[in-house]
Amino acid sequence: MREAHGLADMFERGLGARAARACAAGACLALAGGCALSPVRPSDRFGPAAATTVGGGPEAVQPVYRLGVDGLVPQGAEEESPDAALIAQARGHIARGNPNLALEALNPWLRANERSGSPLVPTALLARGDARSAGGNEFTALYDYEDIIAGFPSSPEYVFAIERELEIALAYLGGLRRKFVGVRVFPATAEAEELLIRVHERLPGSRLAERAIVALGDHYYRRRELGLAADVYQRFLENFPGSVYRARAQQRRIYATLGRFRGPEYDTSVLVGASVLIKQYMASFPAEAERSQIDEPLLTFVDDSTADQFMVIGLWYLRRGDPVAARYTLGRLITQHPRSAAAQEARALFAEYRWDDPASAPASPGPARGDAPPAQAQGGAS
Repeated sequence: MREAHGLADMFERGLGARAARACAAGACLALAGGCALSPVRPSDRFGPAAATTVGGGPEAVQPVYRLGVDGLVPQGAEEESPDAALIAQARGHIARGNPNLALEALNPWLRANERSGSPLVPTALLARGDARSAGGNEFTALYDYEDIIAGFPSSPEYVFAIERELEIALAYLGGLRRKFVGVRVFPATAEAEELLIRVHERLPGSRLAERAIVALGDHYYRRRELGLAADVYQRFLENFPGSVYRARAQQRRIYATLGRFRGPEYDTSVLVGASVLIKQYMASFPAEAERSQIDEPLLTFVDDSTADQFMVIGLWYLRRGDPVAARYTLGRLITQHPRSAAAQEARALFAEYRWDDPASAPASPGPARGDAPPAQAQGGAS
């Protein structure tokens, strides 16, 4: 009964279900043989000390674990170097929520060995960056991650460092501010944008790059920087044609393009591109296009908006006393956009001025010198 209570205490102290079951099996064997069960402290499983034996037998050795980059890993019979043990101990401090103790161990070691060529330098830099980040100094941690990326591109820590920078960038985009004299004061969106671009450049085609460029496009989209958002989504669709985010990126690219249209008095060239994008989206994602209403009604809106510009220009020519140019412009409106509401108004003007059929409209004479139609005079789309 005493041994059974000891096993329950071991489970409560965090050894886990698997370790508790293994120890229970050992306890049964020990009790069956009339042997006493030696107590095992959780701290013995994390240190380089010799394993505790069960029943005093030389072959019954408890496994020893060490805390590595990927978590707890079996140490086996091999002996860790003092440097590796120091880094593992520092990671243990980080895992237990004591990043300052980890920094106290890592800073002197890195000062002495950073230029020694030791293969453990990138591991120590990654651990120190994690300790700084865990202590709330993620911006300072970026220096350690950048040292790994610049100086150790072939090390396993290279990808981990880039991943850490991606997580910091996403935190900055989520509203986390940079510290100033210990207080989070300054927005860090510019730093986040730079980090996301670096992730995409350093690991092109990877999942991390995919997450980075999608996050950057969404960031510009939320801030209504629609030109940048459309460009980023275009780059994403070119680089990741099979991504699970493809439908969303294409949808937001359409909205960003349409959002740049400022009205019929301005340049409508963005509507031409939007029309092409809408047709591509309808062909690639018919069900999603119907659900999100990126379908024929939206194409009709694009067509009507383009036709409205012809009407604005035609009326401008009439006000300027140039009926020939007005007739030509309104004739193009009727020919190119016959189903639009503006085409109906244009036909009414043809009847009012008793002009011939639009198909027989003369070639464009062009505006008079010094004149320009409204869409040209007021500039293009922003």
